[in-house]
Amino acid sequence: MNGWPIVSLGDHVDLLTGYPFKSAEYTNDPNDIRLISGYNIMQSYLRWDTVNRWPLSKSVELERYRLQVNDVVLAMDRPWVEAGLKYAWMGQKDLPCLLVQRTARLRGTNTLDIRFLRHLIGGPQFTFYVKGIITGTAVPHISPTDIKAFRFPLPPLPEQRAIAAILGTWDRAIALTEQRLAAAEQRKKALMQQLLTGRVRFPEFAGETWREVRLGQAFKERKERGYEDLPLLSVIADQGIIYRDELDRRDTSNADKSKYLRVKPGDIAYNTMRMWQGRSGVSELEGIVSPAYTVCTPKPSTDVNFMGHLFQLPSIIYLFYRYSQGLVSDTWNLKFTNFAKIKVKLPGLEEQRRIAAVLNACDRELDLLHRKRDAFQQQKKGLMQRLLTGRVRVGGLAARAAQEAQEAQG
Repeated sequence: MNGWPIVSLGDHVDLLTGYPFKSAEYTNDPNDIRLISGYNIMQSYLRWDTVNRWPLSKSVELERYRLQVNDVVLAMDRPWVEAGLKYAWMGQKDLPCLLVQRTARLRGTNTLDIRFLRHLIGGPQFTFYVKGIITGTAVPHISPTDIKAFRFPLPPLPEQRAIAAILGTWDRAIALTEQRLAAAEQRKKALMQQLLTGRVRFPEFAGETWREVRLGQAFKERKERGYEDLPLLSVIADQGIIYRDELDRRDTSNADKSKYLRVKPGDIAYNTMRMWQGRSGVSELEGIVSPAYTVCTPKPSTDVNFMGHLFQLPSIIYLFYRYSQGLVSDTWNLKFTNFAKIKVKLPGLEEQRRIAAVLNACDRELDLLHRKRDAFQQQKKGLMQRLLTGRVRVGGLAARAAQEAQEAQG
């Protein structure tokens, strides 16, 4: 046993819930003070793409709700979603800021280190606890009493700080990898805009003219059925075409798959009712997809990888939207007959291949960074399981874990 006492969070944390600001008095003035609500709280980070503000002149009387660096914030409405627990901590860049109702602020005390608290709230034990007690059907929520009732083993302050230092090293490794990932994504977007539109050309193709063609000249529809023995495939927005059994979701496919469509390596499959959102992928697999998809096979003058990237370009997705038919978005569809009418400008086959090779290299870089970030997150999760429960005590482990994380960042 670790010898740590089992305590209630409420005895060792300063907890405050937010103020019921009147929405009629919100402002859009960037000089006014930001308000933080459950919308702004994600999984260990804050989003500020949409933010309400409160008049600066009225904020003095609400000083109690002003947040500080390292304060932990937790959404009390829908505290847990499929992506994870909605909690984060305040950085200097997030301030000044006031706390809105149905959001909790947790602050360390003289018995609970604030950085240790951050990892405690983000740890698997607290998440498991929240998932087990959230109440309400329309809007699942937790109360301040629920939060305070969470029980956990409390190490001495020096050990809390040592644990926080180890986990903080992994946080920095994850954050650095996410910065690299964001930069790589921006580079790919820029290259797509330049290469797929012909704004930037390879020198050896500079004299060649791009030709305007209809997509029906570049593809034919594959409508092969009766391949029930082939594996079921899915088209996923950020993963492309994968085997359906790799998804952690309930299988809603029909038992009778006689009408499912065959997909072969080198085909493009797209969601007929979601192509206006860019739901398509190039397949490296052979299998079958639901009749809700359309399967296209490229003609000899078409490089499928080039077209796969082209179909993710915003201007092309807009064309998919324009050619989709239906009364409302839930019924919009882009069947092959309309898909075939869309006009695009294409370079020659060799230039298509060169462009695709560059963008494929970007995808490989992105995949490596995704895997690296996921590995860091799994490693941190394993450390949290051991350190926050006292199964492994800090000592030499702190220095070793910090060194491993620093080496991995390099």
